[in-house]
Amino acid sequence: MARQAKINLGNGVNAFTLEGNVNQDLQLTAGSGVDTINILSNARIMRDAQLKLGDGDNVFAADDVTGTVFVVREVSEVDRLMSDGVPEGTIAVIDDAGGTLTAPILPDFDAVVCLAGSVRSHLAIIAREFGVPTLMAARLTRPLETGERITVAYSAAAQSVEAYFGEDLVARAEIRPAAGDA
Repeated sequence: MARQAKINLGNGVNAFTLEGNVNQDLQLTAGSGVDTINILSNARIMRDAQLKLGDGDNVFAADDVTGTVFVVREVSEVDRLMSDGVPEGTIAVIDDAGGTLTAPILPDFDAVVCLAGSVRSHLAIIAREFGVPTLMAARLTRPLETGERITVAYSAAAQSVEAYFGEDLVARAEIRPAAGDA
């Protein structure tokens, strides 16, 4: 069954009615074709929502990073990474925004996703110093697991300090499965 969407322009005198299947994207072009409205289907919105693994506050803008998750929660994991080396392409997922736990190996990570803190946290400060792309205060749709491949949109605008006072909030950077892994 087709679902209808009705769009009224101006004072309601000119009305356009679009009709289409909810699983199709629709497009309305008005006038000379300069103004276009895209209406995403319910199926596309649901698919995109399912692909998003989470988001976070970007510490500084950098290139997007695709890599393999390594969840760091214990000092013994840091000791092992210090002795064996951090594998190339590793995105660290950590709970602690203090930075003390991972500081000795922070420059060896390709990127970091931190589940706590803010862009003012110690971890964010040292990540900026070392140039390691980092998301703070990450909200996940499910826990990330060691070995999982993800892509993090570190190219998103950096969150400003003022955002934590209700000003100048920018969109959060997204975390998604790596292409081909979705």
